[in-house]
Amino acid sequence: GLDFPEDALYRSEQELATVIKVSETVAQSLKREASARIYPWKKKHVHVCDLLETSSTPDCITLGDATLDHVVGGGVFTKAITEVVGQSSSGKTQLLMQLLLTVQLPRSLGGLDAAALYVHTEGRLPTNRLHQLINSYSQKYSGIIDKEKAWNSIYTLRLNSTNAQHTVLGYQLPVMLHNTPNIRLVVIDSIASLYRGEHFELDDGGRLMKASEVCDLGIRLKKLADQHNVAVVVANQVTDDFSAGNNADQPLTDIDKRHWRWAHLPMFTSQTEKYEIDLDTFSESLSKQATLGLTWANTVNCRIRMARSSALDQITRRILCLEFSPYTSRKGCEVQIDDNGMHVKEKR
Repeated sequence: GLDFPEDALYRSEQELATVIKVSETVAQSLKREASARIYPWKKKHVHVCDLLETSSTPDCITLGDATLDHVVGGGVFTKAITEVVGQSSSGKTQLLMQLLLTVQLPRSLGGLDAAALYVHTEGRLPTNRLHQLINSYSQKYSGIIDKEKAWNSIYTLRLNSTNAQHTVLGYQLPVMLHNTPNIRLVVIDSIASLYRGEHFELDDGGRLMKASEVCDLGIRLKKLADQHNVAVVVANQVTDDFSAGNNADQPLTDIDKRHWRWAHLPMFTSQTEKYEIDLDTFSESLSKQATLGLTWANTVNCRIRMARSSALDQITRRILCLEFSPYTSRKGCEVQIDDNGMHVKEKR
């Protein structure tokens, strides 16, 4: 017999007709009726114009520098996941902490006059650097950024395992965003560290389990970003790229430079002024690939690449590049980090 409407869908029309002793024509009608009850297609039917009317336009958060905003297409957008990728000491965390303050700026200055949530998974919260930035911004935007309010507008969460990450981001974060609608920016620093620190079996089952968890995490974050109109910005680490025999430790040959995916990248010193820069200086950093693979990359809407010069150089140089985005074409700029934060390096 049949206990639930789903049971009718699992059987062929001939088998269904035999079980309930009806003709195949009647069995076909029953399957259509069961299908309609399980999934009411007409109620789910929505026109594109209806989606456009109900969906709100995403907001944009400035990076704190007009040229940086130009490079990434205006800033960091809500309703999307923005990934900041780079090796250690390339400036990822510096940029993320800067966003914790720029989101608090009024809309007239590129902010959202809102609060932020900082989820950290590596080490201690960089409170000293954050204190330095708050002091700088309170002076730069005197009367707009208040030190005490700035601190109170930054919520923090510490995660120490993938289980905690799944629980917090999957269940506690939605409740927090619902109860605190003033949070318009969620920063995760970083998304991959817990997966790299925990043990996963190296067989196909272990890799599949990890990929499934990463995929589920990305879907949940993207859904939250859309539902609550928040910007989700995550830091991600990099690993060596062993495809096609790449060797990041070797300098690029002339042939490599012509076919390198970063070759001919437009570099800016202002919103309108371009300049030439030898990206071979940053080839070791740029030749690395983001961790978590294509499973995670297909979830991300926008990827910002941070790169630094070789550790052997006396003076560390850094660049910010837009790797992909639906808002603008690929471009980059050289940046410097000082007491006031991250900003474009002026051409001399």
